[in-house]
Amino acid sequence: MSWFVNIHSSKEEQFEIELTISVPPQTSAKNIKFKCSSDAIDLRLKNIDADADAEEEKILLDGKRKMRGKICVDGTFWSI
Repeated sequence: MSWFVNIHSSKEEQFEIELTISVPPQTSAKNIKFKCSSDAIDLRLKNIDADADAEEEKILLDGKRKMRGKICVDGTFWSI
């Protein structure tokens, strides 16, 4: 299984950022790990290959990198 992840598109407005990220077709919500704080977003894709190490993750957005402004945590969401 290959770990193909690509930021498909992005849109930024004054108070909103939208990212569209391509993930493997068999990805489900349980394979996504999302954490948001007031200054960072951590988004990871857990391994979906049953034969591989279950703890392996692909970092899509690194929560150690701070955003330029504050994030409204209550207004933040993700969908698949």
